[in-house]
Amino acid sequence: MSSIKFYTLRPNPDLTRPKSMGSSWPFLIIVWLSLTLLGTGCGDRSIDPFESDTGHYSIYGALSVNERPNYIRITDLSMPFLKDSTQMDNVTVTFEDLGGNIHTILQDTIVEFSGNYTHNFILNENLELDSRYRLTVQGPEGITASSIATTPLRTDLQIAATDSTDCPDPGQPILGSDSRSADRLNEECDEEQVRCRIPIDFTFKNIRHPETVRMEVGFMHNNEIHWSEIGIVDQLSHNINENEMHVRMSPRDLLIEVFTPPSLIDSYTPDPRRVTPLVQCHELESVIVRGRYRHFGPEWENWQGIHPVTGTNDPLKVQDVEGGLGIFGAFHAGTFSFKVDTTSN
Repeated sequence: MSSIKFYTLRPNPDLTRPKSMGSSWPFLIIVWLSLTLLGTGCGDRSIDPFESDTGHYSIYGALSVNERPNYIRITDLSMPFLKDSTQMDNVTVTFEDLGGNIHTILQDTIVEFSGNYTHNFILNENLELDSRYRLTVQGPEGITASSIATTPLRTDLQIAATDSTDCPDPGQPILGSDSRSADRLNEECDEEQVRCRIPIDFTFKNIRHPETVRMEVGFMHNNEIHWSEIGIVDQLSHNINENEMHVRMSPRDLLIEVFTPPSLIDSYTPDPRRVTPLVQCHELESVIVRGRYRHFGPEWENWQGIHPVTGTNDPLKVQDVEGGLGIFGAFHAGTFSFKVDTTSN
């Protein structure tokens, strides 16, 4: 058996955020920061400004390298949470590139959410990979809060399947063949489909610890693409010495992630690979398997274990902000695809 590399993929910096989010928390966290944190709890909820170690301001921002503008929510902790106010007096929010190329004052915008108001500052600057940015909130009488976001390195994704035709790396000629057979082999490689039970290696490179990658896959069924983050059958593991994250899964394994049998949800299963997905390879309506991922910067490590929907831990207790509360981090996104043999199971 031989191993072939379908391609080495570099994410397109012009990619936008996927329109449909997966069911697992790392992908929900971006939606949560832009929606839930804009208006969490419409009841009478307040934060005690004199609570120890809370600071004066909260900062919540998920900076996308792929698109702009980005929005950063600032809350004055000395005021009731979601107070009916359309202004934040005497507060200046500055954003700077620690490399010295950017230093700008951000504009405040008011978002009305169920009769309450939140302050969302607009960041129109283009962000660079492998860079550090500082946000500073300057209040009256010299009161400040600040946080630093680090953008990740550019991700290289390599996808390789076993037991396949000996295809060359992209752009490399096929040696030892006449032109006719080489053309035929090139066509076969372009159309190559992975059999349903053949393992595929997904390797994300340039992932410095404690950066992390979250990966989703999508299959076409019933005229709809169904998405899910991987994590039931297997999950990405971090090889810190090599600065990479890796997982090996077959198309059938990925189907279990997306079309999960109730037995895996309701009870513990020692070997999830042994169960049968609710939709099998021969039932798919397209040979294209779609994928997408987000590469999170190191600041997101502070959110490990915090579920934004169920609130496993209290996010207000996360202190990634000097002189305040909240999280300020960066990520960038990418997509990929490959073909599966829908005649096999």
